[in-house]
This record gives sequence, C-alpha cells and structure tokens, in this order.
Amino acid sequence: MSDISPDALMTPDPSPLLDEIQARAEAATEGPWTWAAHTTADGDEWAVFDGGDSALAANRDGWAPDAAFIAAARTDVPGL
Repeated sequence: MSDISPDALMTPDPSPLLDEIQARAEAATEGPWTWAAHTTADGDEWAVFDGGDSALAANRDGWAPDAAFIAAARTDVPGL
C-alpha cells in the first residue's frame, strides 16, 4: 500500500491560469503570425510579424527558435 494520500495526487485548479492565458490571447494582435531571421554584419537578427509588414517583436543576437515559438504561440494558445 502506498504512503501517498489521494489529496497529494490532486493538482491545483488550472482555471485561473487558463483564464489569464485566454485573456492575453484575446488581447493580442490577430494571427497568424510569421517570423524571419537573417544575418547581418552586426550579427543574427529575427523578427515576428503580424502576418503583414508590422514587426511585433525583434531581437539582435537572438535565437531563431525563440521567434518560431513566439510566432506559433498566436495560433497554438487559442487551440489549447
């Protein structure tokens, strides 16, 4: 028999956190978002775009997987 009580296996109610995530997703610029990266004389750069020409986020010497994650979050999060 296990010494772990059933209460210890219960997870906290995720509803408040999910409500906060949903509110942020609803307030964000509509998607889908895209991203692009390139190398310049100053180093690597990436930017996340609103599906048009407007940059929503950009970084120098950043890591391109971060841009891919940010761009995908716009459609991934509402899908959760």
